Amino acid sequence: MNIINQKTFRYGILGATFFIVTTVLAGLQFENYSHCSQLISESYAIDSPYGIYLRLFGFIPSGLFIFLFSIHASKIFTSLNKVELRLYMFGIFMA
Repeated sequence: MNIINQKTFRYGILGATFFIVTTVLAGLQFENYSHCSQLISESYAIDSPYGIYLRLFGFIPSGLFIFLFSIHASKIFTSLNKVELRLYMFGIFMA
């Protein structure tokens, strides 16, 4: 596995892991929080107890890792223009 594939794999795993762990931790700060019926933005609102920490150490790094994943993955698929464009769009809209 070359270095670009390793970085891409790590960025993808880190982005997904940060997002999942942060989402679970965010739901734990409220007693009756439901991941199915409430929006995720409610968990890191300004009034929430740990909202700033969830944003700074969870959701923002998750978005950055997902953005880096999409940029590095687009370098792997350079011969497929449509896939490359979609990966760039995915990275921009997810970050």
